[in-house]
Amino acid sequence: DAAVVGPVGARTPGDAARCLSASVAWAAKRAPQVEVAVPGPHPGLAGLLAGGLKIVYHETFACSDDRIVDPAVYVGSGGDLF
Repeated sequence: DAAVVGPVGARTPGDAARCLSASVAWAAKRAPQVEVAVPGPHPGLAGLLAGGLKIVYHETFACSDDRIVDPAVYVGSGGDLF
């Protein structure tokens, strides 16, 4: 069974990257597979990819106002439950 990471939110992009990294590391110690729906603009994405995570699915995210959902500081709990 996979561990699903999210939602994870923070106030700043730097904090968001650190929170996401820590959440994924915590989940990886507890499950053989980790699933996380990281938006492309999130600053933690590059570190996860560099650490070996792979993109296995993608979808389009659109929002006209980043005060609603700012993808640089928020990771939802999956595509259907953002």
